[in-house]
Amino acid sequence: MTPTFKLIARVKKEDGTTVEEKNITESILPHLLSLTITDNAGFQVDNLTLVLADTARATVIPEPDTILSISLGYMEGGRPRLREMGEYALDEVKWSDPPPQFTLTARTAVHSDQGTPADLPPMQTKKSRSWEVNTKLADMVAKIADEHAMKPFVGRSLQKVILPHLDQTDETDLNFLQRVVADRGGWVKLAYGHIATVTAADAQAAAKAPASPTAPPPLTIRPGSYTSLDWTNKKRSTFTRVIATWRDTDGATDREVVIGDLNPEAPTDRLRTPYPDEATAIAAARARLDAILRDGKTLNVTLPAPANMSPSADAPVVVAGIASQIDGTWMPKTVTWNLSRSGLSVSIQCETSG
Repeated sequence: MTPTFKLIARVKKEDGTTVEEKNITESILPHLLSLTITDNAGFQVDNLTLVLADTARATVIPEPDTILSISLGYMEGGRPRLREMGEYALDEVKWSDPPPQFTLTARTAVHSDQGTPADLPPMQTKKSRSWEVNTKLADMVAKIADEHAMKPFVGRSLQKVILPHLDQTDETDLNFLQRVVADRGGWVKLAYGHIATVTAADAQAAAKAPASPTAPPPLTIRPGSYTSLDWTNKKRSTFTRVIATWRDTDGATDREVVIGDLNPEAPTDRLRTPYPDEATAIAAARARLDAILRDGKTLNVTLPAPANMSPSADAPVVVAGIASQIDGTWMPKTVTWNLSRSGLSVSIQCETSG
């Protein structure tokens, strides 16, 4: 199969109010040395990097702030079969020598006010507001998504979460939502017009029954399907218990919750942030202990990009038939796609799913 791509540039016209789309694939293709997309799990910004030969000076190179929409895939039956990889705001265009070449660096467009409808607040706008006690997390996600013309997705393990009174003070919607979800062991992902909130448990369940509209099906890795693979099991944190504090307003005192080993002499990780109620403190402590238990084992694998283009930083990787220590479900931390004259490959950095 022959790898291919499509690159659409969206730029503002001279009047500054309307947007024009241009398919720049054919003008970029003859000069392309490499195209790299880094898909990070959770709330970390995803990146797009294009490296073009110096001959690209003969064509029109996009200006910073241009929105680039990229799709990757293969030619099939004379037609491209592509997967949309997202939209990226071009941050920087650099020329360097030697060798003489252009490097275009972009990041997830949703982290920029580029492309945001004029009548909606951009993603990085700071807000101050209160969320009433007993607000469902699912309702919070839906409201924030609606304010940014996006669609909400809430993983099953978070759908029934009821929140205490929360104050969003001079904080962006995404930072606030990430903080709330992280305290409950999850993360926020912005992709393909969705705001998704999931946990490792949701992602692991997706290995059996994919449900998220933002993530392709899980990837199964078997002997012979990869170019390289390395597994590491290193000494992990000695903490076996986590303590979190919460403010008892009725008693006007701070109280503690303990998750994990109940032996007071056991190695303890104490969370510094005080929480507004006991339920939130328990969720935060449990999320921290889960993260500690996942620490230590890592898996890095590189393989030719599969025809279905399924790998995603928010979809699990299932390893089967390689070794008993390695077989099982892994969660990607980073998925890196690379298109060059050598072909289309994908490298995945994973951690255990829990």
